[in-house]
Amino acid sequence: MKLSTLVSVTAAILCLSACETAEGYRKQLTQYQGEAVKQLIAEWGEPKIVNRLDDGREVWIYERVRDLPRGGYFEHKYYRKSAKFEDKDGDVETRRFMEARRVWVPRYTLRSECRTHFIVEKNDVVAEFTFRGNGCLASEWGI
Repeated sequence: MKLSTLVSVTAAILCLSACETAEGYRKQLTQYQGEAVKQLIAEWGEPKIVNRLDDGREVWIYERVRDLPRGGYFEHKYYRKSAKFEDKDGDVETRRFMEARRVWVPRYTLRSECRTHFIVEKNDVVAEFTFRGNGCLASEWGI
């Protein structure tokens, strides 16, 4: 019994660690706050756009757009069904059951976009960040 519990807990942890969320992305970006821009450039490369603010700080903008192919497979759809049956005594009863059908999921493309802004101070230190988009996801566990 203890082994099956251990296996279940391990499987749950692995499933959760694979989940990517916007909160996980935010947590990963916080590591750059207060750091020199050299680290940001080393890990992210040069920004796509750099804008200067009125107070002399800069906004570094990184964009990531990916087209993710999906579909092109069969999946099972389950339907609740009922049928009336007559037993040997002539009594009619209704039985409920599930029916599975194979359904083709056609190919389609999902567009994943993420736009991340870093505010860089005059002394080349990352002060803050913002992000927007359905593709701004990362593991909350840092895996």
